[in-house]
Amino acid sequence: MEHIYNPSIFHVSSYEEAREIILTSATDASTDERWQIETPFLVERILNHLQPNENTLIVDYGCGIGRLAKELIARSGCWVIGVDISPSMRILSQSYVVSDRFMICSPISFQSMIERGLKIDHAYAVWVLQHLPIPELDTRLIKHSLRNNGKFYVVNAHTRYVPADLGWIDDGKSIQQILEQHFQTLDEDRFPEGKIFNWVHTHAFLKLYQKKDGNTL
Repeated sequence: MEHIYNPSIFHVSSYEEAREIILTSATDASTDERWQIETPFLVERILNHLQPNENTLIVDYGCGIGRLAKELIARSGCWVIGVDISPSMRILSQSYVVSDRFMICSPISFQSMIERGLKIDHAYAVWVLQHLPIPELDTRLIKHSLRNNGKFYVVNAHTRYVPADLGWIDDGKSIQQILEQHFQTLDEDRFPEGKIFNWVHTHAFLKLYQKKDGNTL
């Protein structure tokens, strides 16, 4: 049976709904607990890997309400373009981040900017690629957007969770294999054992990539 992609789960009406979608609760950790533990850890890893400063332009691909962008801007003064498929998430992100160094757009708008010559320094995607219906297209777009030697930090589940008409589905695609077609691995992280709930620790990969030669979309 062919499933129909249905991203309506990402359409939210409040910060509370958005937080539950961005970091879902589990049997051994609430959304608030994940937010408090994962957010500072990932901000530190992104700062360490990408080394942003006030002249750095970074793309937060699948930014949600901008939980990571907000902290990265505050800590480094970098510029962030948030890209998200959900109009409601995009609206909430503007009032959550509250910075002139943050702008928000849809994936279609981002693609249009890239086709007109925009280049970014680095990018990251946290808990995002697992949900995309055609991750090959988004991966190529991110690669094409990066300057030479641009880096891409990815946090993702090993399993696919694509929103469809009958709930989350796994289409069998390997995000790591797709990434390796366009990027080379530079480094790999792990969530700290004992400080994050078991599913996240054992079922996710955290990798720093650098784009390979070639800019074809």
